Amino acid sequence: MGMDSLGITDLEDRDTPFPTLSTSNFSSLFANKHIPFTDKTVNSYNIKYLKCGGNHTLILLENGILIGAGELRELRNDYIINDGWCLLNYKIHEFIKTELNGLVDILTIESISTCWDSTFIEIKNLEKNIIQIFSFGQQCKMELGRPESNSKFNVISSDIDCVASELHSCLYTTIAVFRYVDNSTVLYGWGFNNKQQLFETQNKSDKFIQSPKIVKQFLNNPNVEFRLGKDFLIILNYKENSLICLGNPKLKTEVEQKNFSLNKISKVIVMWSSLHFLYENESLVSLGNGQLGQLSLNNSHLGPVKFLEAGSEHTIYTSVNEPFIVSSWGWGEHGNCGKLDKNKSNINDQQIFTQPNEILNLQKNEFNNYNKIQNLYGGCASTFILITKE
Repeated sequence: MGMDSLGITDLEDRDTPFPTLSTSNFSSLFANKHIPFTDKTVNSYNIKYLKCGGNHTLILLENGILIGAGELRELRNDYIINDGWCLLNYKIHEFIKTELNGLVDILTIESISTCWDSTFIEIKNLEKNIIQIFSFGQQCKMELGRPESNSKFNVISSDIDCVASELHSCLYTTIAVFRYVDNSTVLYGWGFNNKQQLFETQNKSDKFIQSPKIVKQFLNNPNVEFRLGKDFLIILNYKENSLICLGNPKLKTEVEQKNFSLNKISKVIVMWSSLHFLYENESLVSLGNGQLGQLSLNNSHLGPVKFLEAGSEHTIYTSVNEPFIVSSWGWGEHGNCGKLDKNKSNINDQQIFTQPNEILNLQKNEFNNYNKIQNLYGGCASTFILITKE
């Protein structure tokens, strides 16, 4: 399922699942060690976020431990393919300690995000509820959110009493969402603005937003969510039961013609170039680019859905009726949709899957009595499956 970003020791693609990481031994590896940016009140080593860049993957645990694999620019010294997974908290602290005024013990890593060659880390002050976002890596379309002449890594800081926040990135664009105690929600954006997904452009320089700017503000409305594609931004305003698409004009027109009502939609997922709605947890409606099989199950009745997630251009799926099976469709460029069956798949030299293709079946007992699919994650032509023992 693709390259060194999977934490393996070579650059070969994989089209069958293989173990890459076990969270069960984290407690023995990290227990009683002073690791910066961990929350001492949280004992859980469960995965909070898994985010994938073009050639790197980050996993944030609920207690603030951050590990990564692949080309983690600035966050690893001498990158070697067979390094596999490594702990990143110390390196992050080394880079930004002068910007944090020595308050490390009351700070924790709250959220993470990844553009193609860059990484964003949200660090929260647990006493004042202030969020600071730091960026690391390489940029080609201003996606780091800070001028190249700036030696500091800090991109933006929230006001006090920020009760919740999240980051979303896609290729070269990032948005940060700050939610405050007064129920206001503020959306910032930076990076590539090629289709006006963040702001209307007045001149050519407006296609590259060099530092964070406010995209939208919602007063007395904590119930608004966001999804970010390659060249579009989706705003899900549940308070007003409205859905807005900014950016890609073709997709924007399709969304407006559908006149979506959010109260019947149970989940919204996005790929780089498409948008997918799960209706009342059973039926799928898809819009956008379908050249690589992304829309092949549009208007299909999936039945009760347990998990439905999107990678860059593929869907990952588990049903309630078969909770032990993971399947996928769309662009399986690097084996991320499993093995190609030449009798069933539309190959076209592109590894395209137009029907759900079985990736994993835990009833085949391949993983030492691991018998429960706990979660699914999609990356850039990569698929991650979290399995546990009941």
